This record gives sequence, C-alpha cells and structure tokens, in this order.
Amino acid sequence: MTTRTFRFGAAVAFTPDGSSWLAIAQRIERLGYATMLMPDGLWVPAPFVGLSAAAAATSTLRLGTHVLAAPLHAPAAVAHETATLDLLSDHRFELGLGAGRPQAAGEAERLGRKFGGAAERVGQVAETITAVRRQFATSGRPAPRILLAGIAPPLVELAAAEADTLALPLPHHVNEDALAAKVAELRALVGSRLDELELAANVLVVGDGDVPEAMRALVRDLPADSFSRLRGTPREIADTLLRRREQLGISYVTIAQHSIEDFAPVVELLAGT
Repeated sequence: MTTRTFRFGAAVAFTPDGSSWLAIAQRIERLGYATMLMPDGLWVPAPFVGLSAAAAATSTLRLGTHVLAAPLHAPAAVAHETATLDLLSDHRFELGLGAGRPQAAGEAERLGRKFGGAAERVGQVAETITAVRRQFATSGRPAPRILLAGIAPPLVELAAAEADTLALPLPHHVNEDALAAKVAELRALVGSRLDELELAANVLVVGDGDVPEAMRALVRDLPADSFSRLRGTPREIADTLLRRREQLGISYVTIAQHSIEDFAPVVELLAGT
C-alpha cells in the first residue's frame, strides 16, 4: 500500500454574507487546509460561483465540489464551468462528482432534469467525466483532479478507471471496524487499483465542541466509536488518523464547517506529512 501525504479539506456551505465567505476562505488557507469544498444542491449556494469567489480571495488553497450531483447538471455545462474555474483559479480546482442522494430527485425535477435509477445516474457521472476530459483535451490544458464519491460497486469501478480520489460516503454511525471491512471489500472489487486512488473520508464532529442546532440530534445519537467523530487531544486524534492511513490507506480527511477551528491543531501536526 502506498503511503500518501495527508490532505485536509474544509467543507463550507453557508456564511451570512459575501465578506464572511471571503474571510472563511482566507482563514481556511491560513490554517493549512489543502482544500475548500462546497456541496451541491438547491439548498446551498451554487458551488461554481462560491468557489470562484474563494479563488479570487486566496492564492494557494485548492477548491473542490464535494460533491457535484451529476444528475442535476448537463455534462457539457459541467465541463464548461470546470474549465472556467480551472482557468480563473490558476488550476487549483478539483472536480468532485457523485450520482446524487436519493433525496435529490425533487431537486432534479425542479431543474427539469431526469433523475433515473442507480445505473442511469452512474452513467451520467461517466458522461460528465468524458465531457470534462474532452473539454480539456480541446484546450490543451491538463484536466483537473477528479474525485468520485460512492461505495456502490459500479461507482467504485468507475473511480478505479477514471478518478484520482475515491471518497467513502459511509453512514456516520459506522465504526472503524466496519470502515475497515468496507475498504477490504472495495479492495477485493478493484484489486491493486485501489492503492492508486487517494482515499477520502469525512469527519462530522471533532471533540465535544458545539455543533449547529440542526445537527445536534444527529451528533447526540452518534455511537461512541463512530469513525466520523474524533475525540482526544490533537496528538491523539493525529495518531488515530495516522493509524487509519497505515491500515486503510485513508489520507484525505474532510471536515464539516463547524469543526474547522477545532480540527486546526491536527492540521498543523499532520499537513504535508
């Protein structure tokens, strides 16, 4: 198993105004996070617009969709937006794609997009990747990094063939043993190709810090051994992540917006190692 350098991403969905948006992008960069990430959907600001603003306010911070729901967007439109943001950010953009949450069916209807079955949606992810690669081949610029989020076999096989990063969107109640079992299952599916992928996992909450009211019930019900809740001193949390990287190959850790500050001491310990 290849040991990859740690990367840490900060997922941001909301700020009260434009100046706060730029300030949080600059804060994420100063804290040493590798990426600022935005989700997709009609319940949050449009990710390409938000990331373009963040790009203008930063210089080294990478920017990514986390993740763009392919069924909500025409592949050619994604390719055009990706090429534009890649240009304006001086090639700091990373395209994260997924097949869409089941709850996104209503959003697809509002957008006039078809939200098909699982196989059709995976096909839309593949079509989007093809459109992006075609766009960049035409321009002569290297295509951005591509992250795929999913644990269903068709998506994992697509990631093994086309992506740079595979994000593991497991339920938050899953413990570390179940996480290890899932990684082993994926390794059995795609073999050594898994070692060529950067593996990513999301952390919902760090320590016992406060969380937004809308998330309190979810956090309260998290099992003590949930892999998406990190407890302990920064050094103890760092040791947990080092163990996960050694045993499971997970080197890209994404952090929810409310935990960006709480996790910053861990970033300081591990970023770039």
